[in-house]
Amino acid sequence: MTSPDQDAAQAAARSFTRSLNILLKYVRLYGAEHVRSVEQFETAWRELTAAIETAGDSGLLIGASSETLLLDGIPTEGSSAEKSFAKLLDGAGIGSIQFRPGTVREDFATLSRAFAFAGNRPQALQESLRAALVLPRTRPLRVRPLLPNWWPRLWATKPTNCATS
Repeated sequence: MTSPDQDAAQAAARSFTRSLNILLKYVRLYGAEHVRSVEQFETAWRELTAAIETAGDSGLLIGASSETLLLDGIPTEGSSAEKSFAKLLDGAGIGSIQFRPGTVREDFATLSRAFAFAGNRPQALQESLRAALVLPRTRPLRVRPLLPNWWPRLWATKPTNCATS
Protein backbone atom coordinates (compact mmCIF):
# COMPACT_ATOMS: atom_id res chain seq x y z
CA MET A 1 0.00 0.00 0.00
CA THR A 2 1.29 3.47 -0.83
CA SER A 3 0.99 6.61 1.23
CA PRO A 4 -0.94 9.68 0.05
CA ASP A 5 2.41 11.45 -0.47
CA GLN A 6 3.67 8.63 -2.71
CA ASP A 7 0.41 8.64 -4.66
CA ALA A 8 0.67 12.42 -5.15
CA ALA A 9 4.29 12.11 -6.27
CA GLN A 10 3.38 9.35 -8.77
CA ALA A 11 0.46 11.39 -10.13
CA ALA A 12 2.67 14.46 -10.58
CA ALA A 13 5.39 12.37 -12.25
CA ARG A 14 2.91 10.76 -14.66
CA SER A 15 1.47 14.15 -15.53
CA PHE A 16 4.96 15.44 -16.28
CA THR A 17 5.90 12.44 -18.45
CA ARG A 18 2.73 12.90 -20.50
CA SER A 19 3.53 16.58 -21.00
CA LEU A 20 7.12 15.74 -21.88
CA ASN A 21 5.95 13.26 -24.54
CA ILE A 22 3.65 15.90 -26.04
CA LEU A 23 6.45 18.48 -25.96
CA LEU A 24 8.84 16.17 -27.78
CA LYS A 25 6.26 15.49 -30.49
CA TYR A 26 5.49 19.18 -30.94
CA VAL A 27 9.17 20.11 -31.23
CA ARG A 28 9.70 17.37 -33.81
CA LEU A 29 6.61 18.43 -35.80
CA TYR A 30 6.72 22.20 -35.54
CA GLY A 31 10.19 23.16 -34.31
CA ALA A 32 11.23 24.47 -30.91
CA GLU A 33 10.14 28.07 -31.53
CA HIS A 34 6.60 27.34 -32.74
CA VAL A 35 3.84 28.71 -30.50
CA ARG A 36 2.50 25.21 -29.69
CA SER A 37 5.97 24.00 -28.75
CA VAL A 38 6.63 27.04 -26.58
CA GLU A 39 3.28 26.67 -24.78
CA GLN A 40 3.86 22.95 -24.25
CA PHE A 41 7.36 23.62 -22.94
CA GLU A 42 5.84 25.97 -20.36
CA THR A 43 3.30 23.32 -19.37
CA ALA A 44 5.94 20.60 -19.10
CA TRP A 45 8.23 22.91 -17.11
CA ARG A 46 5.43 23.74 -14.63
CA GLU A 47 4.58 20.07 -14.25
CA LEU A 48 8.24 19.14 -13.82
CA THR A 49 8.74 21.70 -11.06
CA ALA A 50 5.55 20.49 -9.37
CA ALA A 51 6.71 16.87 -9.62
CA ILE A 52 10.11 17.76 -8.16
CA GLU A 53 8.47 19.64 -5.27
CA THR A 54 6.08 16.77 -4.59
CA ALA A 55 8.94 14.24 -4.68
CA GLY A 56 10.99 16.11 -2.08
CA ASP A 57 14.77 16.22 -1.69
CA SER A 58 15.45 13.21 -3.90
CA GLY A 59 13.66 14.78 -6.86
CA LEU A 60 12.02 12.94 -9.73
CA LEU A 61 13.64 9.83 -11.19
CA ILE A 62 12.47 8.56 -14.58
CA GLY A 63 13.86 5.24 -15.72
CA ALA A 64 13.18 2.51 -18.20
CA SER A 65 13.31 -1.23 -18.33
CA SER A 66 12.61 -2.53 -21.81
CA GLU A 67 9.13 -1.14 -22.60
CA THR A 68 8.27 -0.22 -19.01
CA LEU A 69 8.62 3.34 -17.79
CA LEU A 70 9.70 3.59 -14.17
CA LEU A 71 8.83 6.59 -12.02
CA ASP A 72 10.96 6.65 -8.90
CA GLY A 73 11.61 2.96 -9.48
CA ILE A 74 7.93 2.02 -9.68
CA PRO A 75 6.73 0.53 -12.98
CA THR A 76 3.89 2.40 -14.64
CA GLU A 77 0.94 0.88 -16.45
CA GLY A 78 1.90 2.98 -19.40
CA SER A 79 0.13 4.11 -22.48
CA SER A 80 1.67 3.44 -25.87
CA ALA A 81 3.41 6.84 -25.69
CA GLU A 82 5.00 5.97 -22.34
CA LYS A 83 6.05 2.55 -23.68
CA SER A 84 7.67 4.10 -26.75
CA PHE A 85 9.48 6.64 -24.54
CA ALA A 86 10.70 3.78 -22.31
CA LYS A 87 11.89 1.85 -25.39
CA LEU A 88 13.76 4.92 -26.61
CA LEU A 89 15.52 5.36 -23.25
CA ASP A 90 16.35 1.67 -23.02
CA GLY A 91 17.55 1.46 -26.63
CA ALA A 92 19.81 4.48 -26.15
CA GLY A 93 21.41 2.94 -23.06
CA ILE A 94 19.86 5.42 -20.65
CA GLY A 95 19.07 3.89 -17.29
CA SER A 96 17.47 6.96 -15.77
CA ILE A 97 17.08 10.70 -15.80
CA GLN A 98 16.98 12.41 -12.44
CA PHE A 99 15.56 15.88 -11.94
CA ARG A 100 16.62 17.07 -8.49
CA PRO A 101 15.56 20.26 -6.71
CA GLY A 102 17.38 23.13 -8.35
CA THR A 103 16.97 21.80 -11.90
CA VAL A 104 17.04 24.88 -14.09
CA ARG A 105 14.89 25.73 -17.04
CA GLU A 106 17.85 25.91 -19.44
CA ASP A 107 18.97 22.36 -18.63
CA PHE A 108 15.43 21.07 -19.16
CA ALA A 109 15.27 22.91 -22.50
CA THR A 110 18.59 21.36 -23.54
CA LEU A 111 17.40 17.88 -22.60
CA SER A 112 14.04 18.25 -24.33
CA ARG A 113 15.68 19.50 -27.54
CA ALA A 114 18.16 16.60 -27.49
CA PHE A 115 15.28 14.13 -27.28
CA ALA A 116 13.11 15.92 -29.79
CA PHE A 117 15.73 16.23 -32.48
CA ALA A 118 16.80 12.61 -32.06
CA GLY A 119 13.32 11.43 -32.98
CA ASN A 120 12.66 7.77 -32.25
CA ARG A 121 16.17 6.62 -33.14
CA PRO A 122 18.25 5.45 -30.15
CA GLN A 123 21.57 6.05 -31.95
CA ALA A 124 20.54 9.63 -32.77
CA LEU A 125 19.52 10.13 -29.14
CA GLN A 126 22.95 8.98 -27.98
CA GLU A 127 24.57 11.50 -30.30
CA SER A 128 22.18 14.31 -29.32
CA LEU A 129 22.74 13.72 -25.61
CA ARG A 130 26.47 13.57 -26.08
CA ALA A 131 26.42 16.92 -27.87
CA ALA A 132 23.85 18.60 -25.65
CA LEU A 133 24.61 17.45 -22.14
CA VAL A 134 28.09 18.72 -21.63
CA LEU A 135 27.08 20.27 -18.32
CA PRO A 136 28.99 20.73 -15.09
CA ARG A 137 28.67 17.67 -12.83
CA THR A 138 27.20 19.88 -10.12
CA ARG A 139 23.96 20.37 -12.05
CA PRO A 140 20.89 18.78 -10.52
CA LEU A 141 19.84 17.19 -13.83
CA ARG A 142 21.48 13.79 -14.26
CA VAL A 143 21.35 11.27 -17.08
CA ARG A 144 22.51 7.90 -15.84
CA PRO A 145 23.68 5.05 -18.05
CA LEU A 146 22.44 1.49 -17.94
CA LEU A 147 26.01 0.31 -17.44
CA PRO A 148 28.99 2.04 -15.78
CA ASN A 149 30.95 1.81 -19.03
CA TRP A 150 28.09 3.21 -21.11
CA TRP A 151 29.83 6.33 -22.45
CA PRO A 152 33.00 4.64 -23.66
CA ARG A 153 31.11 1.64 -25.03
CA LEU A 154 28.73 3.72 -27.10
CA TRP A 155 30.83 6.70 -28.09
CA ALA A 156 34.44 5.63 -27.64
CA THR A 157 35.21 8.62 -25.40
CA LYS A 158 33.37 10.20 -22.53
CA PRO A 159 32.64 13.90 -23.02
CA THR A 160 34.35 16.08 -20.46
CA ASN A 161 32.19 17.65 -17.75
CA CYS A 162 29.20 15.57 -18.84
CA ALA A 163 26.37 15.51 -16.33
CA THR A 164 26.20 11.76 -15.92
CA SER A 165 27.09 9.58 -13.04
